[in-house]
Amino acid sequence: MIHIRHNSHTPLAYIMDLLKVPGQQLANYLCVDRTLVSKWKNNARPFLANSTYFDKVVEYFLIVNSKMGSNLLEQFLKQIYPGEVLNSYIDLKRCLTKWLSNNKPANFTGINPDTNRNDGLYSANFTVFTGDTGRREAVINFLDTVLTHSDNQDILLISKENMSWVFDDKGFTKIWQQKLFEILSRNHKIHIIHYLNRDVKTLVSSIQTWLPLYFTGNLTSYFNPSYIDDLEKYSLFIIKNNQTIFGMEAKNNKKDRYTALFKDSVTQSQMEWLFYSNLKKCKLLNEIYKLNQEGISSLMERLISLGDMKEQVYLYTKLPMFVTMDIDTLTEVLDENDITAKSRESCLYIYNKINYFYQKGINSFFCRNFYDLNSLKSSVDMEYIYYNDLSVLTGQEIKVSNKHFKSHIKSIIKLLEKYKLYEVALIQQNQYPIPLGAGIWVKQHSFAYAYPQYMATHHTLISEVMLIDAFNITSLMRVWCVAI
Repeated sequence: MIHIRHNSHTPLAYIMDLLKVPGQQLANYLCVDRTLVSKWKNNARPFLANSTYFDKVVEYFLIVNSKMGSNLLEQFLKQIYPGEVLNSYIDLKRCLTKWLSNNKPANFTGINPDTNRNDGLYSANFTVFTGDTGRREAVINFLDTVLTHSDNQDILLISKENMSWVFDDKGFTKIWQQKLFEILSRNHKIHIIHYLNRDVKTLVSSIQTWLPLYFTGNLTSYFNPSYIDDLEKYSLFIIKNNQTIFGMEAKNNKKDRYTALFKDSVTQSQMEWLFYSNLKKCKLLNEIYKLNQEGISSLMERLISLGDMKEQVYLYTKLPMFVTMDIDTLTEVLDENDITAKSRESCLYIYNKINYFYQKGINSFFCRNFYDLNSLKSSVDMEYIYYNDLSVLTGQEIKVSNKHFKSHIKSIIKLLEKYKLYEVALIQQNQYPIPLGAGIWVKQHSFAYAYPQYMATHHTLISEVMLIDAFNITSLMRVWCVAI
């Protein structure tokens, strides 16, 4: 039942009160003075169907009703005209026109409201999905809704639930990741809050899986550093100012999931408030840097400031990083590629700083490098090898000749001979649990740095000690033991 305030005297006033449309707001849409709307509303000047503004008023009410997503007009008009069919926009427009055309006198009472009800009460429709299958259906519909928008949307995510509904169905997992990547590639923004009541190893695994999403520069992650064992495990999927999915699992039955889709403005604002209330307790999980000369320089300075201690290092990359070249080989490579004097100077400056930093502590701690065996094999027979790190740093495509590539390999062999704790393992891509095309550099307690080994726009850095330790334990140390 729709309940409307007693002081709504005209059909126009009833609809304005129902949809909570202020007089000034309607006046702005019509480009008229607010006093004219006030006169219509109070019947000081009749609001007639042949008015110049009548169709525009009908149009505006339909827009407001659609944005609210609560079907208030449909419910109200159903009570007024119970015999009418309201299955389409045209049906709704016809009934609304009929209602507004019936300009009753000021003592019109319309539907008798229940005097025990509060003026703030209103009805809203929402859709409920059950179980893991229902959750997947709701989320796919949610992601598809984002993709229908041409203007950039803000998506807010929280997950305190067990994520089996994502990963138990491999087909769904693939679709989920593809749609997230497409959303981010279209410059929609995703903000996600992680909770450590989920297993840290699982969280690290999720971060590794999501690396290609971070490389778009449009995904920002946060985490709550406090362990919270909530009785209710819930998730939020929010398209800001549009719609919300609220999901919940039972503590002792993770497959007994409840998922509800809301589109009404009141619930929407409450869910957004819930997200931002959680965000106040969180820390930034990872830093994002642009893959350009300025971004690389800022990142390198940040790495040096974080990793000043001498400690164990792990590095995974398809091909060796340029910092492991000897200086003469690097200089010749830059000359061969006609690098500008400014880019050359900047590149050598970073090379010297990172090279010193990279080898720091190598006499006391392991520096363990993983290289992709197949990439090395194929590169040995190529005339020119593309170096992504040098290309990003110099701002132009850098191709290294076969001769200089082999010189680079010899430089690494010299490092192996010089330092007992400098080690290299040649592995297959499927031995390392990160997405194809991603590289990672971890300094034991200082940072975990992930970067794309293809043309992407951003790279990312984690400096939270607990997560860095998890990277070491769950990924790199385990893979190293298998490799050797």
